[in-house]
Amino acid sequence: MSEFNLDKIIQLLESAHDQGIHVSLTDDELAVRFQKGRKIEKKILDELKLNKPFLIHYFKTHANKGNKPLGLRLQKAERNELNGMQLSFAQERLWFIDQLEGSIQYHIPTILNLKGNLNVEALQYAIQQVINRHEVLRTVIRENEGRHGNI
Repeated sequence: MSEFNLDKIIQLLESAHDQGIHVSLTDDELAVRFQKGRKIEKKILDELKLNKPFLIHYFKTHANKGNKPLGLRLQKAERNELNGMQLSFAQERLWFIDQLEGSIQYHIPTILNLKGNLNVEALQYAIQQVINRHEVLRTVIRENEGRHGNI
């Protein structure tokens, strides 16, 4: 690379990450750590060396502060009530098993014995926050003509 190309630097870092190489910037120095027991290709190490100035520039100007691990950014999927979203293979499998046997094995009944005064509003708020935070707790799979529909 003769000039800085953000896409190529990100691809290089993702390739390194896939091979068990963690690249970060510490005190203006490029730090490279390897996953133990994993064979590292010489080609990727040569690419990292060749692009060291661009990697340092990337970490200083574009990367998240705090040396957070590089990962693909998730995009929020657009959906509407009519179309929903397709099920993943795992979700489809769970739906199929539920149709055959039911899903009682996924229910964990628990009885809590609370002592003292209970702040019902605080308990309701806490439970609602858990539900709001985890979409899977709000997910509904609709059935259409005996087959799973969308979420």
